[in-house]
Amino acid sequence: MAALGLMARVRAVREPRRFGVALFVLSCVPALIAVAAMASDLTRRTRYFGSDPIKEGEHFLGEWTLRFLIFTLMVTPIRQLLGWNWTARHRRTLGLFAFAYGLMHWLTYALLDVQLDFKDLVEDIAKRPYILIGTAGLLLLLPLANHKNDGEAGREAVEPAAQPHLSRLRPRPFSLLDGGEGRHRGSAHVRVDLRRSVRLSSVEAVDERLRRILSPTVRWA
Repeated sequence: MAALGLMARVRAVREPRRFGVALFVLSCVPALIAVAAMASDLTRRTRYFGSDPIKEGEHFLGEWTLRFLIFTLMVTPIRQLLGWNWTARHRRTLGLFAFAYGLMHWLTYALLDVQLDFKDLVEDIAKRPYILIGTAGLLLLLPLANHKNDGEAGREAVEPAAQPHLSRLRPRPFSLLDGGEGRHRGSAHVRVDLRRSVRLSSVEAVDERLRRILSPTVRWA
């Protein structure tokens, strides 16, 4: 019973306030540490990343790429086991940070390690084929990073730019009476019937008015 009560309390946990902001800020911290440490080691001769700051910074960013990939893949099991459905809206954020750290890892290797030397790049790939596998993995993450989820697509569907198109679908209450631009099939017949009803009602009203005025002098059949 105690275990069931604890599980119920865990499943009842709601999203903390400003969780998205905290997640974004904390996700940026490793990148800031890597940039600051490599810049300090290269310019001030410090040893935050050891004697080879470029290699250590490259490995540091690669490890955080793998961590964010794992965090992204953990969202679905957490939703299924704990019932925290609110974590789904942060899965894209984690995936984008995984791509960002992977891109920083690759740029550190290409710009600072081999310094865009094609010959050194080919020799390095020949010695360490996993570099080519990592590059292919980064390219596979590119369409996923550019993909928009259903929530964003739904929000874009009601953007102000799309509202003029939606306004055409709004009903116009008096379009059938004022000769508006009603283009639905059979709308002309409906307008004729409505106008005829209005005219008959007007005639009946006038007739009743005349009956009241002339009733003392005229006998109506």
